[in-house]
Amino acid sequence: MAAPAVLPRRYLWEWKDPNDVSRLWKPFSIELNEELEAGSSAGELKFEIAGSPYIAHFSRSPMIQINEATKYKREIRRREGNFDHSRICTQWQWVDDTRFWIDYDSNISAMLTEALSSAVSLVSFRLDQTGAEYNVNLKENRQINKASNFRREIRCIPVYRRGYSWEYQDDEGIFVPYVSDAQDDLEEAYQKKEASVTLKIFKRKYDIDLNKMVQTRRAFNTKRKIQRVIILDGIHEPGKIPSPVPASPFSPNSPRQGFPPYQGDSAVTELLTRLSLNEYVPTFAREKIAMSDTHLLTDVDLEKMCIPLGHRKRLLSAFSEAKMEDTIPNEFYCPITMEVMTDPVLAADGFSYERLAIEHWLQTRHVSPMTNDPLQNATLTPNRQLKKLIDDRMASCKH
Repeated sequence: MAAPAVLPRRYLWEWKDPNDVSRLWKPFSIELNEELEAGSSAGELKFEIAGSPYIAHFSRSPMIQINEATKYKREIRRREGNFDHSRICTQWQWVDDTRFWIDYDSNISAMLTEALSSAVSLVSFRLDQTGAEYNVNLKENRQINKASNFRREIRCIPVYRRGYSWEYQDDEGIFVPYVSDAQDDLEEAYQKKEASVTLKIFKRKYDIDLNKMVQTRRAFNTKRKIQRVIILDGIHEPGKIPSPVPASPFSPNSPRQGFPPYQGDSAVTELLTRLSLNEYVPTFAREKIAMSDTHLLTDVDLEKMCIPLGHRKRLLSAFSEAKMEDTIPNEFYCPITMEVMTDPVLAADGFSYERLAIEHWLQTRHVSPMTNDPLQNATLTPNRQLKKLIDDRMASCKH
């Protein structure tokens, strides 16, 4: 007997973590969507997530949920629309040095979900891109680098799956999905039949030509093919799957069959190309040096790699500049201009913007640039605390 179809609903309940600098809204599970919808008329609702007690306050503005054990607060909201709740699934993420949550690829995420459901507490995997090996402790929600023993926090969140996927082609010729917020921006531009769109992903700026389906990174002018594929019941059409699934989800330590060898970190390759030092791409690839490791390199390290003095000086200077750029938190960037703010102001939606940019925005629109919700008023308050943080950080970067 076929399983009953999950009918579309006219609502979607979502939550947002105030400490997640990506500021992305995440949907609750299917069951909690139903609980929140049924209990919202009562003003408050008590519920549990993974054994932790929560209470939702619907009468507050904005609405919030509070962990009754830790008193930690998260904002929640209800969206109107025609939502297919069967597309709510789980996504595993790890946190980087700037507290930005980054998605694991679909293979690792599926492996962790299966391990959790099977009561397996320890999982191992290896990243094909860098060859780095990791252990994951699902009881502690920790990822551990086997070589360095460096630990990172991980988490599992519900994600609302789309019926489409925007993807870019990596160095191995595999199409890889964009991050969640970039997916939304690309789809919106596509539906509006816009010729191009500008994205900012992890502090990097990209120009996307939607006619030629080409992505260009501004800093290095490097180009990559992109594509939009339709996903029906989890299958990419027309049959182009960006990330092949390993033969066994619990033995990912063996290299994927049928793929070319590791070609090096694409960000390192882009930097070497910009510096006209392409001849060292194989050297960095052979040593498996990722962009996140370059600031640790010394002149002695580069000399051992048989790089002459003049080129070593240029590389060390470039690595230092790249590290400085990566230490600037995302919240220092204006969501409209994508530049570090010099005169940040706080708008009624709770977000900070460059003053001139938000003033120009409000001249023609009366919705939030971040949420697309109506702005109750156009009052802009100078964010002096954020400005001081920006000024102090930029001054320290110059020294």
